[in-house]
Amino acid sequence: MLLFIYRFLTSYLIESLLKVHIHFRLKKGKEDPRRYFERYGIPTLQRPDGPLIWFHAASVGESLSILSLIERLHELYPKFNFLITTNTFTSAKLINQRLPKKSLHQFIPFDAKRWVQRFLAYWQPCCAIWIESELWPNRILETYAQNIPLILLNARLSDRSYQRWYRFQSFIRPLLSRFLLCLSPSSEQASRLKFLGAPNVIVLGNLKFSAKPLNYHESDLKKLQLNIKKRPVWLAASTHPGEEGMIAEAHALIRKKYPELLTIILPRHPERGDEIVKLLSKKFKVAQRSKDKTSFEDCEIYVCDTLGETGLFYHFVDIVFLGGSLVPIGGHNLIEPALLKCAILHGPYTHKSTELVNLFKQHEASIEVQNAQYLATKVLELLNDHHLCDKLSQAAFNLASAQNNILEKIIATLSPYLDKIGE
Repeated sequence: MLLFIYRFLTSYLIESLLKVHIHFRLKKGKEDPRRYFERYGIPTLQRPDGPLIWFHAASVGESLSILSLIERLHELYPKFNFLITTNTFTSAKLINQRLPKKSLHQFIPFDAKRWVQRFLAYWQPCCAIWIESELWPNRILETYAQNIPLILLNARLSDRSYQRWYRFQSFIRPLLSRFLLCLSPSSEQASRLKFLGAPNVIVLGNLKFSAKPLNYHESDLKKLQLNIKKRPVWLAASTHPGEEGMIAEAHALIRKKYPELLTIILPRHPERGDEIVKLLSKKFKVAQRSKDKTSFEDCEIYVCDTLGETGLFYHFVDIVFLGGSLVPIGGHNLIEPALLKCAILHGPYTHKSTELVNLFKQHEASIEVQNAQYLATKVLELLNDHHLCDKLSQAAFNLASAQNNILEKIIATLSPYLDKIGE
């Protein structure tokens, strides 16, 4: 009944409300003013001839995790084209900077029935491969209705999502049953998916382990080294509102021991740069990378509000606090800093990646901190003890590197389905 009501409401009634929602997102800078029609299922690119494989990844972490897979599939299936859809403006910018060969990007339409139908009628994908837990009813049911094979890759449900769907099994079961295949990162996740109605679940491991280390330009690294010199430094990456104030509090505590300390903040959403600078400059000397890339001399806190430079700063620093975890966002991808040999700290709110965080804890490859004071204490320990810092970063690197055969396992599992398309 709930699914029927949802389908009815999203057939026509919801469209005007979604258009208002998109208008407000445009005003806030959360939509691309040149491409927002893609949200209505209206294309802005020409569909290439030949087989088209559709990958959908919600945001930055998921979209970056599929790039190595698409590159490898291009080698194996040179006639295939690849459509990548994402939800967020930030992920779109990053994807467009790193698009693999024969790939193109569009924003995913909102889950209004007619918009999804318009999108599918134009792009006519031969297969839909979605990442993690993108379970929007119209996208699933309309794709299935077009006889397009549906595959859920890195299929997982967070603790919160699982508890929600547990209460609404009549809603989720018809959706999961439409997936031809679910590739899950763990046996626990596989059990959840099977219980809620997924008919064919295989445990292979976490797709994010297959990602290449984030790239950077050697010339930019040399400039950082020249400007920052021997100052003690640490990085707070992928921070969200509410965390920057705690980072600044930790900075003030660490400076009592290291007065030359430089704290670098790399917000999850770079467009928040001005907001963060305004907040922190009341008490600290703050520089902003988008305004001046070389201003370090009189700077205590450096806000890196540019896009695509996470790899540069992960390579430059030894100590990384990974944000979205001191506030209830759910945490971010530990594998990225691990592959660049960073000592990793994170907060207690990591419910979006519980298995991954537990794996790092089991291998003593990360440290959990509860608040600003504890964060300062642990950063001080790592600054004081280079051996401890090296031990933690090496454990993280070893763990991330040991899982790099997952890509070939995924390809071997997908090949029987993709081979049929190539015939």
